[in-house]
Formats: sequence, structure tokens, C-alpha cells
Amino acid sequence: GVYDQSSLLVDAIKSLSYDGGTNLVPLGDFFMELACCRKDDDKVDCVLVFSDGMDNVGKIPVVSDPYKIPFPIHCIADGNVVNLGCVRRIAACSALHGGCVFV
Repeated sequence: GVYDQSSLLVDAIKSLSYDGGTNLVPLGDFFMELACCRKDDDKVDCVLVFSDGMDNVGKIPVVSDPYKIPFPIHCIADGNVVNLGCVRRIAACSALHGGCVFV
């Protein structure tokens, strides 16, 4: 979602439930969709991905054209085990605006 106030974003994050399953592959297409379908008045400033990078199918998302993603992608990883290679790759999906990984 798009949030103008940080408190609304925090409330939305708190309402999420963990389902135990992760398929990170669709993220690549999702990032491209966000990049292609944005308007000047509704542009994406950045994307926050909350994940430990532990994809259940063992794959990493791929972006078809990382130069078309005009925003950084930041990963927030928490847990006993984190696949840093995967979350770093997600954070690097934008070739023009490198994201950060927070653990």
C-alpha cells in the first residue's frame, strides 16, 4: 500500500500475519509493475521488503530490466537464520538506486 503517515504504515505492518511460506520469485515482476505503472502524483519513493530471504523454492527474484526501477528497495531481515545473499540481491534490484539491508 501507499502511506502518507508513518503511523499508518506501522499499523499495517503490525496487522500482518506470518504464514510460514515464502516465494520470493514474484517480487521481480512486482517491482517492474510498480516502476511501469506509476504516475508523477503517485510515485513510489522506495519499497520495503520484510523477509529473511529464505525462499521455500530456493530461488531468488529476477528483475527483467533493473535500469527501469527508479526507486530503492530496502530489505528488513530478522530471525535466527537469514539468507544474506538473497536479501542483498533483492536490495540490488534497482541498478540506479541501490537499497540497504537491515538485519
